[in-house]
Amino acid sequence: MSLTLAARQCLTTAPEDYDYCWAKTLTLNVANDGRGRSMRLVENEDDWHFRQQIMRYGSGLHLTIDRQDELDKQLEYGLITLTDCPVHVYRQSFEFPRAYRWPDDRLDQLREAVQLLEHTEGVQLETLDGGLAYRLEIRGDCELFREAAASLSVFERQPERQPS
Repeated sequence: MSLTLAARQCLTTAPEDYDYCWAKTLTLNVANDGRGRSMRLVENEDDWHFRQQIMRYGSGLHLTIDRQDELDKQLEYGLITLTDCPVHVYRQSFEFPRAYRWPDDRLDQLREAVQLLEHTEGVQLETLDGGLAYRLEIRGDCELFREAAASLSVFERQPERQPS
């Protein structure tokens, strides 16, 4: 198994609380460094923020690899090893900008779906814009992510208009 770094991606031993909002963990436990510390794959929104995040990791003395040639050398010499059990992080945002115009029964259905997800183990759901937008995050369970995303995506479609 190999790992290819895309633009604005790096491997780091830094904990997630080192990340600013523009840095997103893509995969946890993707590799271990020579001291046995878990490494995660992180992606940033743009080049400037990527460089800032790399410096932040370095300021905490966390191993960070942001170049493919360096990653390949570290793997070749056994200084880092890829794990057999990476944990993928699934995210999706949902926006309902016209929800305030929805009929009460549709709003109630959205609220019920949100409440169910908020009480589902393994689901992180952040409410944005007073309930007109949500950020869904699930770690490791692709099927749970598909189900959770489907339960919210039905509300992204426009409801059929009632004949007047």
